[in-house]
Amino acid sequence: MNTSPKFSTVTLVATVSALACLGLSLFTVLRWMEHKRNPYEDRAFDAAVWRSAQTYAQREQRAKMAGDIRKHYLKAGMTYEQIVALLGPPDKPLSLEGFGSPNQPEVKEIYQYDMGPAWGDMAGQHENLRLSFDAKRHLLFSYLQVD
Repeated sequence: MNTSPKFSTVTLVATVSALACLGLSLFTVLRWMEHKRNPYEDRAFDAAVWRSAQTYAQREQRAKMAGDIRKHYLKAGMTYEQIVALLGPPDKPLSLEGFGSPNQPEVKEIYQYDMGPAWGDMAGQHENLRLSFDAKRHLLFSYLQVD
């Protein structure tokens, strides 16, 4: 078989282009999958939207803001009153029984904000933003929990 230089160049360009398209497609799918696995980075925090969330659909919007809230708004040492002014009253105070850690005796109160049904969950679990406070009701840390 006689292979001309023109044919080889065209084949090479087509192969490289096909591989580039395949790589871009794979990258896009992986980014989409990461987004679905970690939905907490979709939206900038909007206090009015957060505080007014009542339905499941509205609370799902909270989950999309959780990353921004934790990175830019919730700071260790904030008072309970400052948190309530920012986020509204918590949806639920948690008893330390079952939630308190013997490794963190400084945690005296934990409050929870419901962020709607957990992504991909079939058992009725919810995404939650939990805030841990010390005895003087100062924020120690926040974390996200599915339960």
